[in-house]
Formats: sequence, structure tokens, C-alpha cells
Amino acid sequence: MTPKFVVISSRAGSITEGTKASFGVLPYGVSKAGANYLARKLHYENKGLIVFPITPGPVDTDMTKPAKDTGFFNGKDLPSVESVVAKLLPLIDNATRPDDENGPPFLTVDGTTCEW
Repeated sequence: MTPKFVVISSRAGSITEGTKASFGVLPYGVSKAGANYLARKLHYENKGLIVFPITPGPVDTDMTKPAKDTGFFNGKDLPSVESVVAKLLPLIDNATRPDDENGPPFLTVDGTTCEW
């Protein structure tokens, strides 16, 4: 079995998307962008490793509680950690190493890709 290194990331760590965000996540976004860089660098330096970042999106955790309390999510119920993990595991289990020079995808919980 090929080893896997998966970074649990966020759109806040996307140079394309996260830098346009209007909410105050600068330290968080910078740390996620650094983790995304690590994932991409590990991909290029370790040919025998499947590595990529994946974002679960907003999840009902202690970290999202303040944003929820201020109405940031417009009253939407956020998914539970358990329900998100159930979606992430098949994506991680079925991940393969891309052969192209574009490197690994930056995945979302629904299997689509984010902009780096």
C-alpha cells in the first residue's frame, strides 16, 4: 500500500480564494497556506507518497462556534465532525498519485478541487 500524507486544510489557505475572504482569518489562512505548501512540496520530493490537502469546509466545532453565534453562516446548520469524516475517509482511501506535472489536487469534501 502506498503511504499517504493528507493535510486537513481550508479554503482560507488558498492563495486564490483565501486572500479574497472578507472575514478576519489572516493568521489561520497563512498557517493553512503554509501547510498546503508543505503538501505540494512533499508531493514533488517524494515520488512514493500520495500527498494532498483537503478541506472539509465549515464543520460544527468549538472553532466555528463564535462565527455561528454572530450569524456568519446565515443560520445554516453546519455538518457534524462525524458526518464530515464519513465523507473524507473514502476520498482519502481512494486517492491516487497524479502522474501529471501539475501536482496534487487541493480537494474539497465533495471531491471537487479548490484553487491553490
